[in-house]
Amino acid sequence: MSNLVDNALRYGPVDGTVTIELRTATRDTTLAVEDEGPGIPEHLRERVFESYYRVPGSAGSGSGLGLAIVKEVAQAHGARVAIGAGAGGTGTRIVVTFTAAAGHR
Repeated sequence: MSNLVDNALRYGPVDGTVTIELRTATRDTTLAVEDEGPGIPEHLRERVFESYYRVPGSAGSGSGLGLAIVKEVAQAHGARVAIGAGAGGTGTRIVVTFTAAAGHR
């Protein structure tokens, strides 16, 4: 979660909003972090999960490891990570979905 929030703060505008959402349903729990930054082009969204990859021309500093770590940790816990545009088609929204094992909840 800290990597997701750090990225949202780092790449969103200074006066922008970062939204953190936690939802539970019968079998799934989702954590979503959304920012109002420039977003990630659709054709690069899977690449940002590769170690050391940074979107060309992205502002700020970073090693390109944050989202790779997020995906690795999520998968280690049986969760899925999805990335898309934020509300209104701007910014970035990353959703981590945890599915409860049968009989556990």
